[in-house]
Amino acid sequence: MAAAIKRVRVSLPTTWMRATSVLLVLHALDLPRHRAVVVRVFAGDEREASLLGSTVRLAEGMDARGRWSRARVNVPIGPALARVLAKTPEQPEIDVLLVPVDGKGRYLDDLDWSVGGVAIELR
Repeated sequence: MAAAIKRVRVSLPTTWMRATSVLLVLHALDLPRHRAVVVRVFAGDEREASLLGSTVRLAEGMDARGRWSRARVNVPIGPALARVLAKTPEQPEIDVLLVPVDGKGRYLDDLDWSVGGVAIELR
């Protein structure tokens, strides 16, 4: 697995199928200000992954310094999660890959970024 890809195992609330909205919450997301980044969220692993959703952070300019940090960033994943788990909806956890790409979909293998935690939240 490439260094910039983050892999986490996330617990699924037992009532996720009945929720109005299912969010994947990225806690303490930290990105550089000078780069545009799309964080794509996949269920699965490097061999077989299904896109759940994504979040975008636009660059503030090529000469921007410092970091962009947020305590939480919400990624809606409900319909995609239902498709991915159609055959096994009651599994207790899923593997999630967080993959940073640029605006053209090119993998950002040299990106210095972090996420403090990942959780699923129901609404």
